[in-house]
Amino acid sequence: LAARPAGPALPAACIYAAGGSLRAAAVWSAQPSESDGPLVVAQHDGQAWQPPVVHASIRSSGAALYCADDQLPEVVWRDHREQHLGRIALYQASIDASGGLPGEHRVIAPGYDPSYCGQGDVRLVGYHGAVNEAHVARSLDRGATFGEVDMDPFAAGVQGLDDSGKFVSLACEGSLAIAAWGDWPTKQEAAARAPSRTLGTAISTDGGLTWTAVRPAGEDQSQGPATVAVRGNVAYLMWKSGNQLRVAAIVVE
Repeated sequence: LAARPAGPALPAACIYAAGGSLRAAAVWSAQPSESDGPLVVAQHDGQAWQPPVVHASIRSSGAALYCADDQLPEVVWRDHREQHLGRIALYQASIDASGGLPGEHRVIAPGYDPSYCGQGDVRLVGYHGAVNEAHVARSLDRGATFGEVDMDPFAAGVQGLDDSGKFVSLACEGSLAIAAWGDWPTKQEAAARAPSRTLGTAISTDGGLTWTAVRPAGEDQSQGPATVAVRGNVAYLMWKSGNQLRVAAIVVE
């Protein structure tokens, strides 16, 4: 679809049905360096991949997609245009047939490294803040507005997933959602703490309103960030532990 940029492209893709055919959307950052670069959108219209559309005015460094049948794909990306204000923000938009981004707007600031999923009018975004604390935000209006989910309503203030977590991986279908993240406080501490890093996991059965912590990885250490998926009443989790890849299936009855 495009030549490799100098920096990490961090591509995301999804497939959906529209007009009686399967279609696809892909997004990535055309980073000229290890920093940020234009957001690129490419779409398969059911017949062939269309030329990528480069949004040169957007300074992105990672994006996430949500696709649903017979709806426009949606994208959330990490944007650097407010960096002069001392914050990195998450923006959200739909993707139209021409690769445009109608409804582009800021939804969360600060926010880094998003993951994105939805069902009906509900949208969930997983992300981490400026000091690498893990969060989930929830929208009831298809991504127009988001509010952070309080993971511990019995504690003072709004409590995130983890105060030393990063790379939140999020998936949902129906009322079931799963979030997983790595214990990753700061870049300076990451290497030193890698052998003792653990995996955080939480499950929601009410569309992301409330969450329960689970421990499919037990107390094992030297764990990396995870990839998650949901199908029906089963949440799937794949993660790195030491030099192995592990998979867990969490069945909600």
